[in-house]
Amino acid sequence: SEGKELEVKILPEDALKSTSPSGTPERFEIVVENGQVVYLINDTKAEKFLGLFSVSITKEFKVSGETGETLEAKQNFLSKVLDFLSI
Repeated sequence: SEGKELEVKILPEDALKSTSPSGTPERFEIVVENGQVVYLINDTKAEKFLGLFSVSITKEFKVSGETGETLEAKQNFLSKVLDFLSI
């Protein structure tokens, strides 16, 4: 960020372990927000809705590159319902 050094203590692989069980997210970006490195991760997992129908459930995460903490986890309403009713 304009000549300023930013510290990254959490490697991308470690951020993926907590948010993307498959290790291969749909989207992975490294950005700077509010002076800190943030990983933006979109992950989709395949599940069975009511044990019968295959569905894809997408989640979006923001993970701090400094602490590894999940700063934000978003999921649309339909994905929340499908996730709740799926195995």
